[in-house]
Amino acid sequence: RPADPVSASYILMGILSYRYYGDVAVLKSHYGNYVKWVEYLQSRCENGLLTFSYYGDWVLPQIYESEVADNVFVSSIFLYWQYKLMAEAAKILGFSQDISRFEKRAEELKKRINAKYYDFSEKDYRSSVQGMLALALGIGIVPEEDREAVFEKLVRNINAHGNHSVCGNQSYRHMFYELCENGRTDLALDILRNKDYPGWGYMLECGATTLWERWEREIKTEMNSFDHPMFTGFDAIFYRYLGGIRINDEACACNAVTLSPEFSCGLNFVHCSLDTVRGEIRCDWERKNGTIDVKIKIPPTVTAKINFGKYKCREDISGQYGCGEYCFTVEDKVETKA
Repeated sequence: RPADPVSASYILMGILSYRYYGDVAVLKSHYGNYVKWVEYLQSRCENGLLTFSYYGDWVLPQIYESEVADNVFVSSIFLYWQYKLMAEAAKILGFSQDISRFEKRAEELKKRINAKYYDFSEKDYRSSVQGMLALALGIGIVPEEDREAVFEKLVRNINAHGNHSVCGNQSYRHMFYELCENGRTDLALDILRNKDYPGWGYMLECGATTLWERWEREIKTEMNSFDHPMFTGFDAIFYRYLGGIRINDEACACNAVTLSPEFSCGLNFVHCSLDTVRGEIRCDWERKNGTIDVKIKIPPTVTAKINFGKYKCREDISGQYGCGEYCFTVEDKVETKA
């Protein structure tokens, strides 16, 4: 079987090894093969789009299989993502010529994808296919001026499906990230807790103690595993958004972080910690009589920025924070402009 074009994990491993552990050895030893990989994918393009595909956006709920994302779209947008990752890897390694080369390829591919799949007048991808909207927003090919409109299309699609994800295993992660990035962490949690088929809450209702390979409780195919990691990627939003612990893209071994919890998620408290090579980063918060108490812990050699979004903090949170433990009191209401 051919390798699937969506295998961005190969390049991601090198970049994340550097970002989370400060280990540049993976990038150095594999960079040449990264180049060969994306060059191979480039060789399988026709009219600028990657027509080579295998799984695509794999395993939608059976009742929504007709709403699957177009395979050429999925392969092409993942190639775009991998070009962006290659530019990031080249920047870390100091290969300046490769940075511009891969950024240029990414920009050209973005234009070709949008020329075929994006309706500029309707601000939509192929009649609001949920997976395509999520990938376009999450991987970043939506025209900047249209992002809000396309995001609203995604929310309406989710609502129209009874607050269910009908994405496959490549696009659902981007759906969750985009909901949280745009202040709809509440909707992301509603999707997870939804007890009706299909979804994670439905699995729990059926007595699941591990995640299934498919959304269906019973299916007469070769795919019938009930202990499968495929749909576990939602858990990152607990750390990044509910707890607000965000390792910056430019970080080396978690030395630069942003602490920005999403208070609008509908929860009353969150206790969140992340063990890093530099020590524990912690962000705990709890609602109390009209305010939100926030406690933050930053380990040595880490620089942090603190951002509570539209919620007003009684203390000055401008500037950067270093090693230490900090307490803040936040007004439990969204600030509105006069």
